[in-house]
Amino acid sequence: MEIRTYWPINLLNVEKNIDSQQEFHLDRWLWNKGDLINSISEKKIMYLHFINWKKTILENQITYDDKINSFFISYNKIHFEEHIFIEIFINKIKNIFFGYWIKEKRRIIFNKICSFYKKISFFRRLYYHE
Repeated sequence: MEIRTYWPINLLNVEKNIDSQQEFHLDRWLWNKGDLINSISEKKIMYLHFINWKKTILENQITYDDKINSFFISYNKIHFEEHIFIEIFINKIKNIFFGYWIKEKRRIIFNKICSFYKKISFFRRLYYHE
């Protein structure tokens, strides 16, 4: 007997150019009865890379009395209750200035500047020392 695993659509984040970087989104991911759902696009994904969040997740709620069907995953905790609108709005503003992709762009630009400076320094040393 052959056993197969099948997903009706490709749920791997990287292959669809969807990344699971958390940014500062609150209530972004919803675990609901075994499915992990992006609360913005309402699309199901297969997994999240929690290693990317090791500096920001500060709290996780794991105690419950009744059987749980769903919980939220935010950049700073795993929780049962949704955040209020103003908290979500403030965190969206944070992403504009300090989000993961903004920091990544700054890092790339900084590395390009450093590389350019090293090339100039190298040629300057060659020119003045020969």
